[in-house]
Amino acid sequence: MQEVLVASDVAQRRLVLASALRMHDYQVADNVSRPATLVHLVNDPATGEAPVLLVDVDLGQPEWASAVRRFARARPKALIVLVTASRSKTTEKEAREAGVTRILLRPFSFPQLLDAIQPQTAPKAEGADPGKTS
Repeated sequence: MQEVLVASDVAQRRLVLASALRMHDYQVADNVSRPATLVHLVNDPATGEAPVLLVDVDLGQPEWASAVRRFARARPKALIVLVTASRSKTTEKEAREAGVTRILLRPFSFPQLLDAIQPQTAPKAEGADPGKTS
């Protein structure tokens, strides 16, 4: 069973993402609602090595960007997926600087979410880079 850490500053999004993942046999390690909680989890040796961080926050907020960056540095093998509705270059740049591995654009289907959190999938989830072709 794959472990996923869900971080969002919107309670409903955390609940929906965590519930959907649990229904498909994913272990949701924690639901993180504040940047400080994410930093605490990184610093706590008792916390498991969640291989996936699913983050649905505004990385333009310095506290969240810093927390995600610290998570990425502390767990370099972790897959970090940013859920966002923004297709802007600014969002892509902020995500890259924070250590985000993949971007999943909202709205998305549940199969796209599952694809995005799988380690063996392509570097970016389907629809993550509109306008660019491989």
